[in-house]
Amino acid sequence: NNDTTASTAEWTLSRYGDYSGYFRAWRVYSDGSVDEIYVDKTIGARPVFHLTSDARISGGNGEYTNPYILE
Repeated sequence: NNDTTASTAEWTLSRYGDYSGYFRAWRVYSDGSVDEIYVDKTIGARPVFHLTSDARISGGNGEYTNPYILE
């Protein structure tokens, strides 16, 4: 992907690395593709969290009005 599609991309939480003083991050596009690039663009960021392997759904059905409840 190129920068003309940057408006359809969002940053991930994970950093790619630090090279020569420039920070790089993974970028995910609306079509599901991923690349890494210097963090010098203003694009969306989606809040995320990481689950442990023992996380369990204790309620809800995942809908907006009835979100999952995790233990």
